[in-house]
Order: sequence, then C-alpha cells, then structure tokens
Amino acid sequence: MSESKFRAAVIGLGRMGSTFDDEIEQGGQFFMPYCHAPTYTASPRTDLIAGADPHAEQGEIFADRWGLEDSQIYADYREMLE
Repeated sequence: MSESKFRAAVIGLGRMGSTFDDEIEQGGQFFMPYCHAPTYTASPRTDLIAGADPHAEQGEIFADRWGLEDSQIYADYREMLE
C-alpha cells in the first residue's frame, strides 16, 4: 500500500515563505530547512502545489524557484483556497 501525499500551499511568498534559508549559514553535514517552501519540497510525502502573495513579483520569483506554473500562483489567498 502506498502512502498518501500531502498537498501544501504557502500564503506569503517572501522570506519565511521561501527565501529565509538563503540567509542562514549552512554548516556541517546536515541542514534542516527553516522556511515553508523548502520544508515542503524536502519531504517526499508532500507536494508543493500553490502559493499566494499580493505582490506579483514575489509570486513570479516563487514560481520560478519552486517549479510552479503561473496558474498555481494567486494574488488573493482566498481564491487559492477555493
């Protein structure tokens, strides 16, 4: 029996949503992600399926970085959750 996967979406695509890990010095052999998108993509049981941010540029950067299509990025989180 295969394990089911979780579907994750991020509301707020700035530092904690996507880029904070870039600011952390990664020492040693093991690094755990601190912010949302990297944590979801690091888990084999979770698919990152969408993101929402009122700032269009943040959405574009997030989509490029995490391999999402424009149709998976929303300006209004309420629309994303429908």
